[in-house]
Amino acid sequence: MLDLLILSILIGFTLGVISGLIPGIHTNNFTPILLALSPSLSDLGFSNIRIAAMILTNSITHTFLNIIPAVYPGAPDAGTALAVLMGSGSGCETSRDFLFFSTSK
Repeated sequence: MLDLLILSILIGFTLGVISGLIPGIHTNNFTPILLALSPSLSDLGFSNIRIAAMILTNSITHTFLNIIPAVYPGAPDAGTALAVLMGSGSGCETSRDFLFFSTSK
């Protein structure tokens, strides 16, 4: 039981890394795919809670990694344009500031 939950989290993390680091791919691209595959995934033993864990982990990972392609290659999208503006320093400083402000309340 716990093995499938950990596997769900790892799958969601991997999808979040893919959607966060590759421009043009968003976490919303994977959500309908996971929902369409949910009958097949449930046959493999994944419950709806585990599929929701995949989607949630995907979204959280995407949030933190989405800034990297916007800062380093210099091609921000509409959601990260303001983060690039605050990055008058190096890319590492901008990434650090973004992570600090995205986790603080």
